[in-house]
Amino acid sequence: MPKILTIEEVLLAHDNYIVTLNMQHLYESELNPDFHQTIFKSQYAAFIVDGRGAKSVLSKHLRRDIQLFTGVQLARLWMDHLKLRSKSFVMIIGSKKTAVELLQNQNKNIDFIHFNEKYDVYSSASAELIANKIQSQMSRVTNKRIDLVIIALGVPKQELLAASLKPKLLDTPIICIGGALEILTCVAPQAPRILKRLWLEPFWRLAIDPSLERLIRLVKSYYKFYVFRFLRTRISTLLHGVELT
Repeated sequence: MPKILTIEEVLLAHDNYIVTLNMQHLYESELNPDFHQTIFKSQYAAFIVDGRGAKSVLSKHLRRDIQLFTGVQLARLWMDHLKLRSKSFVMIIGSKKTAVELLQNQNKNIDFIHFNEKYDVYSSASAELIANKIQSQMSRVTNKRIDLVIIALGVPKQELLAASLKPKLLDTPIICIGGALEILTCVAPQAPRILKRLWLEPFWRLAIDPSLERLIRLVKSYYKFYVFRFLRTRISTLLHGVELT
């Protein structure tokens, strides 16, 4: 069972890669076996939960209380932590160039190494190939010790890539935060709180950053777990008087 970290453990968890999850991500994990295995079965995975609904679902699933984080809070927590050092090196995979430049201006004592290619990560096999490529690129760019790796590719790409990168970067913390850097640097607007509470944040993200890939993922996950499950439950109740779980 994945471990849930406290704030103190987040900043000391060198053997963990940390993922941010919301309700849509939990639904998508049911559609992608590799993604499901990555977030639920990996012995060095940790949950940083994004969204009120996900907190209650995971608390019930894991039978323990959990602390609520968001990707933005996680990124800010790490930036504040690294500011206390005289010099730090952070590798960012994904995210917009504008956001990274703003982050560099805000954190003069941190050197950011930015990889922003198009990474097609859809399985553990493709993640392993890209992880090898990134490791090779990193060795050519710097020989300094990396203090933190931020992966901002979106779900499930970032989690699959983190799982493949972790064995190659044994003592380097890895955090998967999606579009949190854009929000943290005000490059992209944050979703209104009411949409987050109604689990509708993915629709907000689609509206401000439309893409066919994002639309397909959204339709698949919401259809399967809102429409299909609702209809199946209602039909079962009508026919048998028993609700299916």
